[in-house]
Amino acid sequence: MRSDNDLMRAHAEGDPDAFDELFRRHARSVHGFMRKDLWRPEAAHDLTQQTFLQLHRSRFDFKPSGNLRGWLMTIARNLKYDYMRQVQRRPKTVRIEDSEPVGGGEDDARVEARDTLERALESLPANQRDVVRLFWFEHLPYAVIAERLGASEAAVRVRAHRAYKALRERIDAMEGEE
Repeated sequence: MRSDNDLMRAHAEGDPDAFDELFRRHARSVHGFMRKDLWRPEAAHDLTQQTFLQLHRSRFDFKPSGNLRGWLMTIARNLKYDYMRQVQRRPKTVRIEDSEPVGGGEDDARVEARDTLERALESLPANQRDVVRLFWFEHLPYAVIAERLGASEAAVRVRAHRAYKALRERIDAMEGEE
């Protein structure tokens, strides 16, 4: 079995099978990396393809003594971060009260559920409420939320976990009052 570096060298020399083998070896891990923190599965798929397109375009820049996997994952990381920055620049704020149900009018149960969720969200501490709104309504990945809020990604994930737990408790309590 040829090494990654041998395959990359063969690809640069024009061997079409070498690129196919590199793709078979690394596409799954690149795609897994892309799926992490991205809301849209199709974005992860597109970015995986872009990563391999960039690998092909840069095939003459790869140094045979280098680490192909590290080089490939650097390409993937840069593409992912560029994508995340673009998504962050596009405001996609969706307010619960602005959402339109399928079929036109809202039934009483849907209105009541929306109001219960809105009251429960408003009762959360601001830092937890912000994380929930940014993740669920603006569809931002945790890494972007962390950057926007000036916190670590781990802290944002903890806030989200605590917020979901608190929301569940508050909604159960509100439904028990009825």
